[in-house]
Amino acid sequence: MKIRTPQRKGERGQTIALVAASLVALLGMAALSIDVVTLYVARGEAQRAADAAALAGASIFATSSFTTMPGSLNPSDVCSTAGPGSASAVNKLAEAAAHENLISNLPATITSIVCTTGVAANGNPRVGVTVTRNNLPTFFSRIWNSANSSVSATALAEAYNASGQTAMPTVKGVKPWLVPNCDPNAGVTGVLPAACIGHEFVNPATGAIPAGSAYIGTPISLTRINPTAATPTPPVPGNFYPLELNSLSRSCPAATSPSCGSVLTNNYEDDISCASTTELKCGPVSGGAISVLTTAGTGYGNRTRRATRCLIHADNEGLGQGQDEIIGTGPPLTIRAGDNYPISSLNGETVSRSDSVVTVPLYDGSTLCTGPGTCGNTITVVGFLQIGINQTTTFAPGSPQLRGVILNAVGCNGTAPGVSAGTTSPVAVRLIHQ
Repeated sequence: MKIRTPQRKGERGQTIALVAASLVALLGMAALSIDVVTLYVARGEAQRAADAAALAGASIFATSSFTTMPGSLNPSDVCSTAGPGSASAVNKLAEAAAHENLISNLPATITSIVCTTGVAANGNPRVGVTVTRNNLPTFFSRIWNSANSSVSATALAEAYNASGQTAMPTVKGVKPWLVPNCDPNAGVTGVLPAACIGHEFVNPATGAIPAGSAYIGTPISLTRINPTAATPTPPVPGNFYPLELNSLSRSCPAATSPSCGSVLTNNYEDDISCASTTELKCGPVSGGAISVLTTAGTGYGNRTRRATRCLIHADNEGLGQGQDEIIGTGPPLTIRAGDNYPISSLNGETVSRSDSVVTVPLYDGSTLCTGPGTCGNTITVVGFLQIGINQTTTFAPGSPQLRGVILNAVGCNGTAPGVSAGTTSPVAVRLIHQ
């Protein structure tokens, strides 16, 4: 007996409908798993581009003297609140840094730059950068939304000058030249430090920078004190004690000048021509960290000049020997790359960094050496001075070994945790919001 089953004509095609519905769900999950991840990665790339641009822009505040003389500069000379294409130094460097970062395989584009100075920035100049990437490559999600996807990110960075604040700067890469805290352009005569009261780079009691900071942008000559002399010369403004930094390691740039041929022969020269990893902080520093160089021997004036020529990429004594130029008689100062600039394509161009820009420690100016090789082992750092070295000078007894321009100053005060600065500036450049 044959059993017949009724035909279910109403159920025909259900499998196709289920497959179609499943495909829609699968496409939706694909959009979430692929397109959302694509947007997430692009958002991270945009944030990194914004961070890099903001930090690069803020670095100009550190090298342009702005943090030491905020009341004497027109902010638009350094940074302009505008979109891309501004001629201001901060804007140009921020755009260049952003362009070096890719978002979904295309260079990042800055859509706005916001500069904040004065009271609104708590006394520290800040730069905010917004980066946007449109027309992101999406795949499955285009089925539901034909509009192009985009991501954007904003970063805020500042150049922090710790002068007069409770935080104390910690500076790497300082040069082994201990300079008295006294402006050599003030015409001070007499015994330091008493004779220099009222003419200091920084207030030794509070760390504050004198109002106006008239010394910014002025020339400075540096002459070595010989600590091994039978009768050591008392310090005067512009003199410096050579230091033993006791560096465990150094970062040395590639030699681009014939002057580097005899460098890397002793620690003193190495700490000039290279970046020392020794960190200097404010306050008393015992001889275990740094001490006045009392090694017996001669020629440290020549060693100073030779190692400095290597540092600044100068072929010989004097100006125009391939080193960079510090341009201007007052802030904002600019740097023009010389013929020996490490990146040859930038020769003759205005640049944001230079090996000629150095940081030196400031001390109260008291006499540290009382006899041949007899120097005090405790040094009190009261601040840091940033100098753009223009040249080394031809030897003459008692004459300056180095000439440069004063770019920035930072004073010491308080006991709060230190603020870590870079290797060429005592002004810390940091992200404060993202």
